Amino acid sequence: TGEQLIRIRNQTDPILVASYSPDASVVVTGTQSGMIQFWSTSDGKCMRQSVAHSMKVTVLNFSTSGAYIVSGSADATGKVWDTKTGRLLVVLRDHYSPLVSAEFSADEQNIVTAASEDVSARLWDAKSGVRLSRLEGHVSPLKWATFSPDGQRIATMGLDHTVRLWHGRSGAWLVTYRGHHADVRFARFAPDSQKLATMGGDGMVQLWREQIGSSISL
Repeated sequence: TGEQLIRIRNQTDPILVASYSPDASVVVTGTQSGMIQFWSTSDGKCMRQSVAHSMKVTVLNFSTSGAYIVSGSADATGKVWDTKTGRLLVVLRDHYSPLVSAEFSADEQNIVTAASEDVSARLWDAKSGVRLSRLEGHVSPLKWATFSPDGQRIATMGLDHTVRLWHGRSGAWLVTYRGHHADVRFARFAPDSQKLATMGGDGMVQLWREQIGSSISL
């Protein structure tokens, strides 16, 4: 119907990013000042808020179950939060530039983060915050990093026009996809984790199959 259900606004601290909980009961937002806020989708009221980062929040994502949230910031850190209590559980500290991506694997065991100017991504143990691997190989700033639905693969991409595929548990490099003629900005795996769709600044969407690294341009 196009009916507006609620409106979430922060008059003095602009909201930059937002994420919906899997059960649709909560929206979490991140602000210019580094605050994260938890909002009820039933009445639009702020249930809790906390100063999460020392600089602006750049990314927010729920875990599959909705029990946890990972945030990333221009302060170069990632943080894991308990959704119910808002308690800080883990700090992910190894990047030196603003985070552009942070997400959980489907089983909530690992987290992948990417920071633009680092020219590399990180694979973390979600419970302990221990860095498991640095995903190095790109030669220009990164735009995005994402897990496959089965958690067995990670895709990273950026300004060097390439997409790199990594093992989702060890962080080992598997294959590099070359086909875009500009920066690669976004990617999503198919539900069966067998194919990857990428979107680039060249205006193309390409579909990739891991085994042979071939693509179909759309």
